[in-house]
Parts: sequence; C-alpha cells; structure tokens
Amino acid sequence: MLVAAILVAAILVAAILHLTVLVAAILHLTMLGSRFTGGIRAAGLVGAVGFAPGLVAWVPQGPLGHEWARRSGTPRSLLAKPVGTRRHG
Repeated sequence: MLVAAILVAAILVAAILHLTVLVAAILHLTMLGSRFTGGIRAAGLVGAVGFAPGLVAWVPQGPLGHEWARRSGTPRSLLAKPVGTRRHG
C-alpha cells in the first residue's frame, strides 16, 4: 500500500513538472515568438491556461478514479484481487 502511494505521488510530481514545462514553452512561444500573429498567440495562451484546470478536473475521475484500470480495459489477470475484511476475535 505504501509503495502504491509513493508511486502515485511520484507520477503526480512528474506530471506537474511536465505540465509546468509545457505551459512555460507555450507561454514563451505565444509571448515572445516573433513569427506568430496575435490570433495564434491568443489561441496558444488560451490553450495553455485552459489545459491545467481541465486536467485537474479530469484526473480524479479518470486515472485516479475508482476502478479506472478495469474500466479502461486492463485484463482481469492483471488487476488486484479484492481484499476481504478481517475479523478479529
């Protein structure tokens, strides 16, 4: 369980870093790119700004959501078996 939590945290950190680089590159191209016209710059800026909230809204229901692996078509043989509750006493 701890390993899975660490793995999820590492994936989230990597995703945030990748997203940061992507947004920085898009902002750089839209603000400083001399060959781009105003319309293209505005579209890039809207895409960069709109992507992050969209990703934040989708991820909890998507890859981090309940039974995502099963819903996305992962073979049953690779899925974890349900753990029953233990009774003490």
